[in-house]
Amino acid sequence: MPRILSGYLHENDSDDEDKPPNFAQCVQSNSLRKQPTHDLFSWAIVEAGREFEHYTPDHVAENHGIPECLLARHIDSEIKGDKDVLSLPWAMLSVILFALLMLTHEPIDAHQSFEHSLEFDIVENANFAFTTPGHMGHKDVNDVHNHPDFWSWMNKGFMPLYFPSEVAVSEDSGLDLGPLSKQEKLKYLFLNRKMGPVKLAQERAEILDCLNEDMARTYNYTCTRSRSIDMNLEPTEWTVAQNDLI
Repeated sequence: MPRILSGYLHENDSDDEDKPPNFAQCVQSNSLRKQPTHDLFSWAIVEAGREFEHYTPDHVAENHGIPECLLARHIDSEIKGDKDVLSLPWAMLSVILFALLMLTHEPIDAHQSFEHSLEFDIVENANFAFTTPGHMGHKDVNDVHNHPDFWSWMNKGFMPLYFPSEVAVSEDSGLDLGPLSKQEKLKYLFLNRKMGPVKLAQERAEILDCLNEDMARTYNYTCTRSRSIDMNLEPTEWTVAQNDLI
């Protein structure tokens, strides 16, 4: 039968008297005896040279006992786990109630559909790099890589799409339906009311000192800090190359 070793119960120095001591406190009394103990089961006293032998938990429980504090700590963790499980349904109920309140107070599906329609129209229909003859623009906003591309996309793609001046007709129709009315110019995608001007925002990277000053000086480079996720693993090749031990 497993034995409970009450003598291993270490005095708890914390303010919380009901909290069992940690593992180090439980086995501290053994370490003070200066006797060889098992490497894994630190309270089990063994013969010198047998500290690393394979012991099963059943063997330890039968022959060396179980410290009372470890048993109390295990029971305490089990009780805490039961309490956590019992609180899980209430947490799930709170999440469900929050989701129901959001769905009843905010038309999330309509907002998502509206945002998706704007993004789809700008990405698919604001084209540039037109060829002659024809009306086909071969590039969109995802093909903007430099300053000329940006202004070509802005002048040829986005501005005619968002600020049209004439009624749109099919390609090569020859029809002239005249300019748009003032009210029609205030609408986007026929139903959405424009509120104020278009806001353009520019994001710039932070300039910092170059890691390789010689290369930066030779090629007249400036170094910036990227705000994206740093995918470099430490240490980098540059760090290893600059190590005095290499």
